[in-house]
Amino acid sequence: QLRESFSSKKDQPNGVTKVLLKMKHPAGYEHISKIEPLLIYWMPISADENIFEPFSTVSLKNFDLPTITTEFSELHIFSVSLYLRQLFKRQNYIDLDLPHLERRIKTLSSLQNLNN
Repeated sequence: QLRESFSSKKDQPNGVTKVLLKMKHPAGYEHISKIEPLLIYWMPISADENIFEPFSTVSLKNFDLPTITTEFSELHIFSVSLYLRQLFKRQNYIDLDLPHLERRIKTLSSLQNLNN
């Protein structure tokens, strides 16, 4: 899925590759000299946990992006799904604080019913 987002066959920049565009410093952080791109993926980016760690850095040389000019040579990626899978493997459970879960599920269900 990651390679697909970075494919030259897709319109660029898209919702994923926009992290490679030049960024301005957030207010109050102008003193920081280096800004680096970070992509946070909630969905699985790989079924093979040996390819990526939850926090990985990939070289942009491996991606074909002829329509994007970027000053970055690397992209940092945080995979939430890989992180949760690793936590689960270590502990055999994941303890999540989910306040108001029932209310949220009811709201989502009612929204889904509206679309049917």
